[in-house]
Amino acid sequence: MLIFNDREVRAVWDEKNSKWWFSATDIVRAVNDEEDYVKAGNYWRWLKKKLTTDGIQLVSVTHDFKFEAPA
Repeated sequence: MLIFNDREVRAVWDEKNSKWWFSATDIVRAVNDEEDYVKAGNYWRWLKKKLTTDGIQLVSVTHDFKFEAPA
């Protein structure tokens, strides 16, 4: 876990590619100061759909990479 705006953000270090992978929902929660994971997830799905419609690719082939949800 990493901290952003005083919120925990799930993250994994990819040693092979030397890069971090972050939970988009956790980033949305931190940026929008949102307590509710469901609301943050719904916003992320809405944003992806809107931007995809505009021709912007937000997600790579790793879009199904799953993080363990907090308890």
